[in-house]
Amino acid sequence: MFFEELRPLPEIYPSLKEIGFYISESHWVTDWVIMPVAWLWLKIMPHAVRPIGQLLWWGMGTFHKPPYRVELQIQAVGLKDGQMVKVHATVAHPDGYALTAIPVVATLLQYLDGSARKPGLWMMGHLVEPIRLMKDMEKMGAKFTTSIQ
Repeated sequence: MFFEELRPLPEIYPSLKEIGFYISESHWVTDWVIMPVAWLWLKIMPHAVRPIGQLLWWGMGTFHKPPYRVELQIQAVGLKDGQMVKVHATVAHPDGYALTAIPVVATLLQYLDGSARKPGLWMMGHLVEPIRLMKDMEKMGAKFTTSIQ
């Protein structure tokens, strides 16, 4: 997947070599059976969006069992103080909708107190103070993990 927030990062960090955002795994039946059927069906009958969507919704509701978890990860490798470092960090929540809303609310907190206000149009992730954002997100139930090697 591509997000506009990624586009300016190579300019902001000139040493950046690769960047990507990938989505994976729902359930093996959904990934390996229902999704290929849905793509083929969509190719053959492009106007059958509603029944295709119903099939996907059925697959996600039938095969996924609690506890649910949505997790975003970063896996990075680079130099820090002349040493090669690997960083693995995650943010997770049992509710994907909440994990979508929580950073928005955390950003609004910074906007409302004036600390995240600059002239012009900004991407949310480029405007906020990140450490405070993560602390506010944790208060709202997001779980962060970080490991550095």
